Amino acid sequence: MINFEVIFEDLKKKVLELAKDLLKENIIQAEKECEAFLDSLKEDVKIWTNALEEGKINQEEFEYLIKTQIQTFECMKLHQQGVAKVKIELFKNRLLDLLLNTIIDNLSFSIS
Repeated sequence: MINFEVIFEDLKKKVLELAKDLLKENIIQAEKECEAFLDSLKEDVKIWTNALEEGKINQEEFEYLIKTQIQTFECMKLHQQGVAKVKIELFKNRLLDLLLNTIIDNLSFSIS
């Protein structure tokens, strides 16, 4: 069984690094929005991760659940501060990849 708390804390660090790389001119607001979004997602991701690990959902269903949540991430204050929508969408796409890869890689490791 994976240690979700450790994985999620590692994920938060990676997301904040991603924000620093892509949204550097608005990093303070980006960090606030990312942290709040991840905190709001945590319980759902934990439930879905456990369901995936237990075989109650498959990887495709897990990816769909994560993707629909990432799509709801608005980054409204960043957009109001003039960050281009294209840049925000790029960030969201990389966030999706990072979240999925981090969890699935850890699940694959714990199952092996």
